[in-house]
Amino acid sequence: MAYEIKNNKEEAIKTYKKIVDRFPSSSQAQNIKKSLARLGEYN
Repeated sequence: MAYEIKNNKEEAIKTYKKIVDRFPSSSQAQNIKKSLARLGEYN
């Protein structure tokens, strides 16, 4: 989220994807998937 606030979309996406890959079933990953969708990176 910090990268989003700093308008660094690429770093935000990269960091979000790492979290989803490492912890796919966590509640944080579920929320991150929503953020990725908002950024146009999650199907």
